[in-house]
Order: sequence, then C-alpha cells, then structure tokens
Amino acid sequence: MPLPAGLSTVTVSGTYTHPNGTPMKGKLLFTPEPAILTSATHGVLLLGTIEAALDDDGVATVTLLATDDPDVTPTGWTYRVQERWYDAPGRSYPLSLPLAAPAVDLADVTPTAAAEGEYTVITGPAGPTGPQGPAGPQGEPGDPASNLVTSVNGEQGVVVLSAAEVGADPAGSAAAAQAAAATDATSKVAAHEADTTGVHGIADTSALVTTTDPRLTNARTPTAHAATHAAAGSDPVTLTQAQITGLAAALAALLPLTGGTLTGGLTIDGANLTVTRADDTGAYRFRVTGGGLDLEIAGLDVIISSWTGADFTGTQRNIMRWEGAGPHLIGRTQFGTTPFDNIHDIDAGTGVAALGKKNGLANIRLAGYKATAGAPTTGTWTTGDVVLDSAGAWHLCTTAGTPGTWT
Repeated sequence: MPLPAGLSTVTVSGTYTHPNGTPMKGKLLFTPEPAILTSATHGVLLLGTIEAALDDDGVATVTLLATDDPDVTPTGWTYRVQERWYDAPGRSYPLSLPLAAPAVDLADVTPTAAAEGEYTVITGPAGPTGPQGPAGPQGEPGDPASNLVTSVNGEQGVVVLSAAEVGADPAGSAAAAQAAAATDATSKVAAHEADTTGVHGIADTSALVTTTDPRLTNARTPTAHAATHAAAGSDPVTLTQAQITGLAAALAALLPLTGGTLTGGLTIDGANLTVTRADDTGAYRFRVTGGGLDLEIAGLDVIISSWTGADFTGTQRNIMRWEGAGPHLIGRTQFGTTPFDNIHDIDAGTGVAALGKKNGLANIRLAGYKATAGAPTTGTWTTGDVVLDSAGAWHLCTTAGTPGTWT
C-alpha cells in the first residue's frame, strides 16, 4: 500500500551476490522500530513490515518513509532490517533513513544502534492579542521660546474667564443636579422593591430564592440513574464515533471479525491457529502447545495445489494429497539437498524414476519392468532409459527413438 501524499520518502536499494558472482536468492524485511507513528496531517500510521524480494540479478529496491519526516512523530527512529536468504544465512540490523539522503545503497550504510525516536511538541495556531502594556515615560519638554501661550479667548495679559466663556455650568449647579438624581433614584428603588409582579419578566418575584436560602447549602447525594441513560432506559444517551476523539481512526486500523486484508506481519505468540470449514466437516490446525510444532488435519483430506495466477486464478495443479493412509504425491517429485537442486526425480507423467548421482555420476532412468524377455521393440524411449525384462536381464537405451537402440 503506498504512503499518504506529502510524506518524505527514501529509495533504498541493494545488490547481493555470492563470492563466485552468482546472484543470491531471498528477500529483505523492513520493520519500523516504533509500532505506531503519528502524522500531524494523516493521523495514526501503521506501516507494518515492508518486504522487498531480490530479482534474478540479486537486486532489491523499495521506497520507505524517511525516519525524520517533520510531519511524523516520533522523529529520529530506525527500521529493523532482516536479510532472509534461501541459500545463505542473513543478518539483522537497524537502519536510519534521513530525508537529506533521498537514495540509499545498503552497501554504503554502516548499521547503527537501534532507536525508537524522540517525541516533539507540535506548535498550535497563534493565540489572541494580549492586553495593551503600560504607558511609556514622559517625554522631554519642548523649547519654551517656541511654545509660549500668546492669547486666551482672543485676550492677552491677565485674563479672567467666566463659566459661560468656557461652556461650564454655574457654580453649585452640579451639586443640585446630583442631589435631585439621588432623590429620584431612592424613590424608584423603593417602588421597585415593593413591586412583586411583572419585574424583569418574572411573574412573581416573591417566589425567588435568595443567596441566603438554606436550601442552597444543603448538600444532597444525587440519586443513582445510570440505567435511565442505557439503550432501554427512559433517557438513553447515544454517541456517534465522531463524538469520541480518535475512535474512528482506531477502529479503521483494526481487522474486523468478518475478515479483511493484513498489509503487515502477523504473529500468534504461544497459541494455536485453527482454520475450520463453514460446514464443520473438516479443519486443520497449526499447534504449538504440544511437544513440538504440529500441523494437524481433521475430518477431510488436505489437498496441496498451486495456481498459475498470483490471485488464485488461472489453472490449478494438484501437488499432494494428505490422507489417513499417508501422503499421496501427484505428478513429478524431485529430491535434493537444497530447495533448488535435483538429485532424484520421479515423474508420474512419464513413468520414469531417475535415481542416483553419487560422485558426479548421472541418474539411472528406471523405466519399468517388461513382462517378456528381450529389449523393448515398440514405443518411444529416451537415451539412458533402463528396462528389466522377465528373464532378469537389464536393457539400456543408448540412442533415443521409436523404439530406439538398446544394449
């Protein structure tokens, strides 16, 4: 699965060959040391283990998330690299992939110490403007020569101004107005206190509770009522996934019980894995709770087959059937010292068993038993075919043909 858009990536490549120059076979596994990463843009990232298989030239290439992407927390973490070779032992080491190096050749990288990164604080948006600060100090006085008062109300010299000339009330008028306002307020407050209806929209103010009412300080334990908020209660409370922070993202990262697709590795630690048919007529089990590592079948035979298509489509070819009497091999069977060589070869399709290769010799191609004496005189044969006749004599085909040349 590709990484979300906008994340920093590093392209990692490596070439692996044997000392004789032949390409190695196998794959590389890249596992983030922290199990869960958090992106400020994309939320929780569950990368799992990324697999890169070697091609026919022993080259593997894969694009990975940079370990110091500024959008991802923690930063400075490492990958655990595991070499899984089919024909040689592998290594396991930590790997740091900073975004400053967009392309990395594994041959140039020295393994580093494992780390799970450091969490950083992501700064939020700017807050509101604070209150205005205190006033600054008084400035220097101006030049007296250029700041003198030349006149007041058009008069010069000693000027005396009346209240009318400056728009002020006559002396004593302010005190009289203040006294009149106090008298008016007192009468209105008294009328307001006496009125108990229609005040501020309250029908009857006599029913109001004052702050000194003892009922306001009488502590009482609330009656238990959790059941009323349940699904069948009188006041059910229903929450959506969106109302619970992080729930939708957490559920999306889980595998449902009805099935799904895993993009990373799956480890079952200390428990058995059982797969049962829907009609309960058969099952097989990977069992680790016995004396060893067991693969067990129950109810029905086990058919092992291969498909030509990578998605279980195309042509299906049966390879083996496991039954109570033992394994039943189908088609051609090869025996070797490694998964890729061939020492013995039994081909049910041709009826030939090619056995033996000691000290560099070629196989003996046992073609069968002839019910009459003498070499075969009919049929098509291959050079090296060996036939035993009814007289106990062995015959070797030295030249292929129909029926070929026999000695």
